[in-house]
Amino acid sequence: MRVLRNSWRWRWAISSSLAGHHPFLPSALTAAAASPPPPLGRCGFGSVDNSYRCLETVVMGSQSTEVEWPANRVRDTFISYFEDKKHVNWKSSPVVPLNDPTLLFVTLVRSPLPSLLHTPTPTPHLLLFFYNSAYCMNQFKPIFLGTVDPSNPLGKLKTCLQHPEVYNLPADRIYATYFGGDENSGLAADNEARDIWLKFLPPGRVLPFGCKVCFLSTSTFSAILSYVSSLYSRFSSIFAMTGIPKLLYLGIRGRFTLVQLVLSSISLSLFKVLVGVANKIGKLMRSFLREGVGEGKKDLLIIVDVVSLSEDICGLVFRTYLGRECCLACDGTDNFWEMGDTGPCGPCTEIHFDRIGNRDAASLVNNDDPTCIEIWNLVFIQFNREGDSSLKPLPAKHVDTGLGFERLTSILQNKMSNYDTDVFLPIFDAIEQATGAPPYSGKVGPEDADKVDMAYRVVADHIRTLSIAIADGSCPGNEGREYVLRRILRRAVRYGTEVLKAQPGFFNGLVKVVVQVMGDVFPELRQHEVHIRDIIAEEEASFGKTLLNDAFILWDTYGFPLDLTQLMAEERGLEVDTEGFNIAMNEARERSRNAQNKQTGGTILMDADAISALHKRGIVATNDSFKFTWFQDHSSVIKAIYTGREFLDSVVGCDEVGVILETTSFYAEQGGQIFDTGSLQGPFGSFKVCDVQIYGGFVVHIGSFGGGTDKFSVGAEVVCKVDYDRRKLIAPNHTCTHMLNFALREVLGNHVDQKGSIVLPEKLRFDFSHGKPVKPDELRKIESIVTEQIKAELDVFAKEATLTDAKGIKGLRAVFGEVYPDPVRVVSIGQKVEDLLADPENDKWSSISAELCGGTHISNTREAKAFALLSEEGIAKGIRRITAVTTDCAFKALELALSLEQDVNEASKTEGSLLEQKVTSLNSRVESASIPSAKKADLKAKISVLQNQVIKAKKKIAEERYIQKAVEAALEMAEVATSDGKAFCISRVNVGSDTTAIREAVVRVMEQKGMAVMVFSMDETVNKVLVCAGVPEKGDKCKQLKVLDWLVAALKPLKGKGGGGKGGLAQGQGTNMSHVEDAMEVATSFAAMKLS
Repeated sequence: MRVLRNSWRWRWAISSSLAGHHPFLPSALTAAAASPPPPLGRCGFGSVDNSYRCLETVVMGSQSTEVEWPANRVRDTFISYFEDKKHVNWKSSPVVPLNDPTLLFVTLVRSPLPSLLHTPTPTPHLLLFFYNSAYCMNQFKPIFLGTVDPSNPLGKLKTCLQHPEVYNLPADRIYATYFGGDENSGLAADNEARDIWLKFLPPGRVLPFGCKVCFLSTSTFSAILSYVSSLYSRFSSIFAMTGIPKLLYLGIRGRFTLVQLVLSSISLSLFKVLVGVANKIGKLMRSFLREGVGEGKKDLLIIVDVVSLSEDICGLVFRTYLGRECCLACDGTDNFWEMGDTGPCGPCTEIHFDRIGNRDAASLVNNDDPTCIEIWNLVFIQFNREGDSSLKPLPAKHVDTGLGFERLTSILQNKMSNYDTDVFLPIFDAIEQATGAPPYSGKVGPEDADKVDMAYRVVADHIRTLSIAIADGSCPGNEGREYVLRRILRRAVRYGTEVLKAQPGFFNGLVKVVVQVMGDVFPELRQHEVHIRDIIAEEEASFGKTLLNDAFILWDTYGFPLDLTQLMAEERGLEVDTEGFNIAMNEARERSRNAQNKQTGGTILMDADAISALHKRGIVATNDSFKFTWFQDHSSVIKAIYTGREFLDSVVGCDEVGVILETTSFYAEQGGQIFDTGSLQGPFGSFKVCDVQIYGGFVVHIGSFGGGTDKFSVGAEVVCKVDYDRRKLIAPNHTCTHMLNFALREVLGNHVDQKGSIVLPEKLRFDFSHGKPVKPDELRKIESIVTEQIKAELDVFAKEATLTDAKGIKGLRAVFGEVYPDPVRVVSIGQKVEDLLADPENDKWSSISAELCGGTHISNTREAKAFALLSEEGIAKGIRRITAVTTDCAFKALELALSLEQDVNEASKTEGSLLEQKVTSLNSRVESASIPSAKKADLKAKISVLQNQVIKAKKKIAEERYIQKAVEAALEMAEVATSDGKAFCISRVNVGSDTTAIREAVVRVMEQKGMAVMVFSMDETVNKVLVCAGVPEKGDKCKQLKVLDWLVAALKPLKGKGGGGKGGLAQGQGTNMSHVEDAMEVATSFAAMKLS
């Protein structure tokens, strides 16, 4: 449905495919209906609460105005209302999806909650998701899909209220649309819903528009206020979740009217409810019409939620509250919401707002008109889009709404653009100061001829987006989401430098104002401010280095966006070969896919339907608490057998299946730790467990029988036999990741955050945030801290605590973006968890390792035996990776390092060709050796010294050869000259620009033959001729020949210069190589004339 509401100042438009939102206001307003209307606010809207008349000064250039609805008040009003209603204010989530390759960024508030929409069992909790952006935690996707672990706090939630702020807005008419079906989505037209609407609409108001966004109201990063209702296929749950009736205030012609929020349906086929529930809603509505609305009902707005009421109820709602002229029709092209190629989806609603008002704006809806914008989206998540593009109904249906924070703020501040509000103006001021550009004036289109205001908007919007994304763990790069960020950054830098005439490096300086404006609601900005600025500064510096002339190389190697290449080429009258670019791009993608496919394996997966089927059978989540008990067999009962497609009562043979037990001692892969292996023993034989995964709290033991005749059935008793020898290799690695995490912060600083880890039997891998390579000395300190903790033989403690209590421990470490169960397991090294919980604010806890972790660990650090940090490398901008080993693998690494060090020391005692051979061998061995990284750096440094010795020795030998060659050639010419009776000789040698060899040749001829000599040598690589001359100072034989005069005469044809004369030697060089023969003739004539 699309609803458009108009008054003397503005108009609403709600576009929906099946309709509905849940708007609310502070309960203090309930008395306003019986009171005289308060005066209009500064923006033309009545004050929502006279006790909250907050005026904030907003500065724009040299002007300042006071606004009654500053952005913080808009946000705080929403939060405080729901907190008063006993909802949980949930922490805002990263824009970077957690473990979801289908999304570059979490682009909508409902993206992170997909499995909540599938959870079939209601729970008594309410949830307020406090999102400050249009992004939220993709880690919540298992909730929508029904695969969430029941021990997870989100698995216990029933309703999500995500920022549906409702404020006092005037209105007088409604336009509505419905979802008419869409062949592309596989949904037929809902004729019943259409017929209901068309009874009351004039033909001219049925418009087939979807959602398009106007540029002045669009940001790459924007805030969303949203409400998600989990219906669990039982409409009666809505009463418990939303507390019907709720209240909505609308200012109608300057008057306030109390409106009952009603839940109704325009699609009779989506949800089935009991007749008694429908009748209850009808009674509520009729009672409200009699007592609360009276004669004003024709002007009221009722937002309708799809929850399967009867046609009579639908008709009652529409006939009572909607005029005939109010409906605009739309299809599912833009009104069917999906979070990706697969996953939860459903019909959606869009609410549009007419900034002008007092006109018929129906034709402007979704027509790229900046005065009629979308501000609200309402989604009815009821399907799951499968891999084959088919739609499968979800086990639970949900209503989800999202209101644009920046757009609502602009409306309440009576601004024509988001960029004219106090959300952006402080950033504009900082841009003006940083660039020296003229002040922002709000011009658009042809009025903004020099594009200065457009550049302001681009730079301000993009610095917000980048700051949030980098704070949440992403960085600019060449692939996926990183490439998106690189394009955004470089677009902003180009607008800043080319349009605003900013100096290079200006952009990263804007991070400070973003932190000031948004740091209170995004604390990660303050925490990572230096890191964000460093990343952006590095990208700015590299932007000017992308100067190659191949578009694909610019993109693939340097991350230079194609659209920027095209734009800059067009500005210079050039064209880009986009066809060639696309061919190269496809080839690169194919190579990438092939590489990924080689690494991808298969396993049995449980989807939402499988988990729902287990719930329907009455099977509860697996109790896996016995995984923390070591070296004991554990008895259990088979509750289900799953093939990946269906559940079986029994299975025979060696087919791979997944076995779900009532309880288990196996560790399922999670938190970076690899799964346990082992076997399930029973009367049927032995079932080899080769993989263990967890889906929605159900631990699935994946494997097969060793023989072809073994059989087992549901209900059979089994004995879990975990391979504890294998786990004994895994546990030390896991505990050492904790000690490594602690050591990293101790050495590098508190900015270090864990970004991921993998714990295997043979090694551990740890990813962390750090903006530059870790120096060898720092690696040595990190390794030393872990080693010292191992030698200290510290006990490792673990205990469950409530999530709130655990997070209150000072210095506690957790993975940013991870969702932890409640209660959560706390692992502490060297200090009892009870002590930490008893005195959580104690500063001492910052000097120990304490983390939230559900993995298996050793009981004392001595069990790790040893620790060797093998490598440190960068895997993305601002993200580093350490690989290390423990126990016997660490001893082997340390022993190998010692052996190599001895070999290097022995090699330093040799020389000549033997040294060269040893250096070549050692260099290869050290490079490929699995030894501590710091020790490897030390050995490479020593080998480098030996390599320099080899180079110097080779150079010395080469010099000696050159000298010998030059001397022999000069003496040979001297012999010829002597036989001819000459007192001088001219020689040409081929020793390049080796001045030592030429000079030595001159000296040797003078000493042995006692005659004047001049030697020439050409170096074609540098286009240079070297000349050296010598005249004996003793005796009268060459007294008339002055060496410097002789050299100057010879250099003239070469256009050269020279000097010297002391000791009878002079040398110079020229650049005219083609005249070297002329120079030799001049030298011969000059000497012959002087000595004749």
